[in-house]
Formats: sequence, structure tokens, C-alpha cells
Amino acid sequence: MENFLKNIYTLIIQHMSYIRRLEEACGKGGEITHKTEKECDFGKLFYSEVFPYVGEMPEDIRRAILEVEKLHTQFHEKARDIRTPCTGTGQINDLHKIADFLIIRLTKLESARI
Repeated sequence: MENFLKNIYTLIIQHMSYIRRLEEACGKGGEITHKTEKECDFGKLFYSEVFPYVGEMPEDIRRAILEVEKLHTQFHEKARDIRTPCTGTGQINDLHKIADFLIIRLTKLESARI
């Protein structure tokens, strides 16, 4: 868990960069390569160092981690729905909203320093 928390801001930036690449691909009609929630760097760390131990954590931390897991899964599901050429910005805006909620939850976990 400590390694995950230590890298949390890098992992957040990677997801924001992913949204930017999706926006660019939408605008240019380029190729989009999607990863699942378990294939991205965030997911690899989360599912190996955090999620397996969720049952051993205090209830408030467990709820926060389950919420992070749900938001992260939603983020990748929504991203996989995006195909080029994109029509409108609604899908990208949805990703930004999910990412914002994810960042808030992750920041709370990081500040708790479990």
C-alpha cells in the first residue's frame, strides 16, 4: 500500500495524460489504444498491492478503496466506449468527471497515509 500511495500523483497524471491522448485522437481521428483497469500502471499496482488486502483494512479505508476501484473501473469502461472519429465532447467530459472523483478519493487516501 505504501508504494501505491507514494506513486499516487504519478498514477493520476498518467490518467490525465490518457484523457489528453484520447482528446487528440478524437480530434484527428487517430488510433486509440485502450487498456483495461488491470493493465494500466495504476491498475497493476492497485490490484497487486492494495486490493488483495482490502478485507484487512479499517471499514472507512475499505469503503474508500472499494470506491476507488469502482471509479477506476468506470473510467476504463467509459474510455473503451470511445471510438474515432468522436462525435462531440460528451464522452471526454464524462471521463474528466470520473477522473475528478477518482482524484478526490485518492487524495483522501493519500492524506490518511494508511
